[in-house]
Amino acid sequence: MTGVTGPTGPTVTANNARLVNSGIETVPSNAPVTLDNALINGSAIQHTNNSTTVRLAPNQTYFASYETTASSPTGATANLGAALALNGIPISGSATNGVVTAGNSVSLSSSAVFSTSAGTNLTLINSTGVAENFSGTVLNIIKLA
Repeated sequence: MTGVTGPTGPTVTANNARLVNSGIETVPSNAPVTLDNALINGSAIQHTNNSTTVRLAPNQTYFASYETTASSPTGATANLGAALALNGIPISGSATNGVVTAGNSVSLSSSAVFSTSAGTNLTLINSTGVAENFSGTVLNIIKLA
């Protein structure tokens, strides 16, 4: 015997976003990547097309992942990398690096779970000391709690 079914609770992942930069962008050292809205659901994630900053609701927990292809704008051999950053500070464990040889590219991807406070902005940054070309960039964000 079963009891009465209670009301349906909220969808846990109702706030999510997929932001992209399908072109090639030369990003200076430690600067953020420009992104466009591909999909945003809910109100806890806000982003303006053709901008670098994602605004996140305070006192929440999020999962974010990114993937991009990086190459040297000069075609030289270089150590290239990317990281997620909150208010300009890289999130520990979200950085990934790769060495490219002249004329080649490297795939970079990582993810992080993090909490927000008031006025939290998320960016995907060039985490190295040299300019990089980023292409096919995707940033996915899901509010967990």
